[in-house]
Amino acid sequence: MRQTFFRLVKLTMAYKNRMITAAILGFLTIGSSIGLLMTSAYIIAKAALHPSIADLQVGIVGVRFFGISRGIFRYLERLISHEATLRLLSKFRVWFYQGIEPLAPARLIKYKSGDLLNRIISDIGNLEHLYIRVLAP
Repeated sequence: MRQTFFRLVKLTMAYKNRMITAAILGFLTIGSSIGLLMTSAYIIAKAALHPSIADLQVGIVGVRFFGISRGIFRYLERLISHEATLRLLSKFRVWFYQGIEPLAPARLIKYKSGDLLNRIISDIGNLEHLYIRVLAP
């Protein structure tokens, strides 16, 4: 199991820059969420004292900034991570086809075509979640 995991991680190294960028954007999303939480708590606590609206302007701008940046960072993180995942899946499918094509039909005659196709699709489909759910933060 461990050997298979490290082999799959080795195959993902071709997309290392995209994955690192997506991870950094994921951390920025989390940071924006924390900043949004902190500034909104500040506004609520400060507003309880009934100050003028001018005293709340810094907090209001902070809430707007962190709210918008959180959405932008999340969008970019998802865009880049899904692009890397789809490119990786394309690479896996080509690699798999190049490996299985020389075997057909002589060595694959004992398998039913529908069963073999289902195995291929489900195995590569499971790899779809490797980066997004396992390697990414």
